Amino acid sequence: MAINEQVTKIVDTDSTIIGASVSQRGSKGAQSVEIVDGSGNQLVDFVGSNAPATTIGTGTKTITASATQLSATSIPCKRVIVHSAGGHIVIGDANIVYDKATRRGIWLPKGNSMTFNVNNVNLLYAIAETSSKNISYYYEV
Repeated sequence: MAINEQVTKIVDTDSTIIGASVSQRGSKGAQSVEIVDGSGNQLVDFVGSNAPATTIGTGTKTITASATQLSATSIPCKRVIVHSAGGHIVIGDANIVYDKATRRGIWLPKGNSMTFNVNNVNLLYAIAETSSKNISYYYEV
């Protein structure tokens, strides 16, 4: 299978040449992105959220009709999967709104899950139309 590689020069603000290489194997195969400095040293690791988790964790929360933070403490992570077990909810930042006319956030129907690629569980908030809707979440570190 042929490998297609494209190299693009990127110039930093101080005119330092930074190289970027994008490789693709086959029409739908593996893709990789590498950003290197002028000497070829890798600057950014793009494995990121696709890397296997080294630690996992779970939690539950009772959501009310006010924006409720999933975790009041800092829990660093790669991603969070939220499952709406007890009813329809909206997920987003601290400014979420449930009302359809002015909704802010992502609506998650009862029984559904959604993945959020965030670096901390405490960034996510949930709100329900009425009180006492249970959710569960799973996070990867």
